[in-house]
Amino acid sequence: GSLFRCIHGVSAMPDSYWFRPGIVIYYYRSGYAVAGMTRRVWHGPREDYHMRVHECAFRSITGASMPLDRWKGQPLLLVNTASECGYTPQYAKLQALWDEYRPSGLVVIGIPCNEFGAQDPGDEAAIHAFCSDRFKVTFPMTEKQSVVGDRPHPLFIALREEYTNDILPRWNFYKY
Repeated sequence: GSLFRCIHGVSAMPDSYWFRPGIVIYYYRSGYAVAGMTRRVWHGPREDYHMRVHECAFRSITGASMPLDRWKGQPLLLVNTASECGYTPQYAKLQALWDEYRPSGLVVIGIPCNEFGAQDPGDEAAIHAFCSDRFKVTFPMTEKQSVVGDRPHPLFIALREEYTNDILPRWNFYKY
C-alpha cells in the first residue's frame, strides 16, 4: 500500500527528493513534507546524488545509540521539534501518522532543537516527559540537536552540502 499522505491538506506540486531507491520524501517549500514509497526511483534536483541518510546516527532522547541504518529500507520522516512553539501541537499529528503508518514501515523521528526562538530550552529528560505526558509520543526522538547553528548535526551539514542552505529548516517542525 501507498504511504502517500497529505499533511494539513497541502496539495501543491512538491519538489521531490529521494533518499534511497524506492523511497521518496516530497518536500514542500512551506515546510510540510510527505514520505512515501514508490516503484519508480525519482531523483531530486541532482543526478549525482550522494547523500545517504541511513548512514547517519543520533543518540536517542534517553541517551541510547540510534543509528538510522536500523531502519534501512524504510521511509523516514525527520522533524525538527520544539516543546514551546506555536506548532508544538503537531506532536499529536506526528503521533497519529506514526500510529497509522508504522505497520507499513514509516518511521517518524523527532529531533528536538532550541535554535528557533529558544523554544525547546529543557534538557532531554524534560523534553521526553513533556512529549510523553502531553502528547503520548511513542515515536523515536533524538537528543536535542543543532540543525543550523555553529555545530549542526552531520545530517544537516550533508543536507546543506547536497542541496544548499535552501533545504535547511528556518523554524521548528520542518519535515524531511
